[in-house]
Amino acid sequence: MMTTAVAFDTHKFVRRLRDAGVEERQAEAFSDAFREVQESQLEELATKSDITRLESGLKGEIAELRGEIGDLRDDVEGLQGELQEIRGEIKEIRGEFGELRGEFGELRGEFKDVKVEIKRLEESTKRDIKEFRLEIEARLTLIKWMFGFLLAGVLSIVLKLFLPS
Repeated sequence: MMTTAVAFDTHKFVRRLRDAGVEERQAEAFSDAFREVQESQLEELATKSDITRLESGLKGEIAELRGEIGDLRDDVEGLQGELQEIRGEIKEIRGEFGELRGEFGELRGEFKDVKVEIKRLEESTKRDIKEFRLEIEARLTLIKWMFGFLLAGVLSIVLKLFLPS
């Protein structure tokens, strides 16, 4: 900040105080004190050029901030769009999960049906095997008897042929 000198006529100030009945030493002390206060205040006082320079700097910073805010708004809008897309995808995924749950439920039902069918087939196969085994055993028994009779018949023929009667 620049300081500017403000004209302060100390002589005139001392004269006015003397005319008002103040002793000259006191009037000079008042004048010096007033001048020092005025100078110290003027050092802190901004000039018009200081204010203009600050104003243009602030305008530049404000314009920059507005640009950044605009960029942020664009970013936020972009993020909101992406968020909407993600929400849509999540809805789709939830729908697909619902469909999968339904399909898993159907598969469980089908697996239960398949298990029941396998168990039924297993029992039927066991029963068929048991019946087949019994049938084979019966046929084997019959074949044994028939073979026995055949052997006995062949033996009797052989005996009749080789043994004189």
